[in-house]
Amino acid sequence: MPDNFDGPPKPIQQKRFVTPEESMLLGFLELETKKNEILSQKKDVDELSGLLNKEALQAKIAELKHDKRSTAVQEVTFAYLDLDKLKTINDALGHKEGDKHIKDFASLFRTFFREHDYIYRINGSTGDEFGVLIESNQVELILEKLQEFSEKYPDYPFSFGIKCGARDQDGNLDLEEIIHQADLQMIEQKNVKKLNGVK
Repeated sequence: MPDNFDGPPKPIQQKRFVTPEESMLLGFLELETKKNEILSQKKDVDELSGLLNKEALQAKIAELKHDKRSTAVQEVTFAYLDLDKLKTINDALGHKEGDKHIKDFASLFRTFFREHDYIYRINGSTGDEFGVLIESNQVELILEKLQEFSEKYPDYPFSFGIKCGARDQDGNLDLEEIIHQADLQMIEQKNVKKLNGVK
């Protein structure tokens, strides 16, 4: 007799039917899981603009800093933007109009970048600071997009700075310093505009 017929017969596994109570419980757990996923996503999204928020940016800084794999992102480009004239809008028309200006800007601005590019509302002291993060050396691309936006939507002027950085020989990528350098460039441009009467 062949070997595969030796030993006791294996029990036949029967499909167990789910009771109505278990079905309800499974449905409830599935809904809770989806709700938690949505809440988790909302935690990283700015409520007014619909863009990623400062917490999401901080998480990205930590992620890139601690990722030492050979497949880790090697270069990043960050653009730091500050809306011009928002204070003037708030003072003249009220913060409701200022919020609308931010919301409209964010909605239009997002369309100029790809889905996998990271667009943040950083929320400065007046809530008018934004960031663009691309995980490669894309200074020219971002500059081109910013210029295109400014030409198409001159009612949403902004000052900006762009900085690219790479991992050092030890595999460290300091996104925080890259953002800081882009911020300094933006401030320099903003100060020049102020000298020319732009607030």
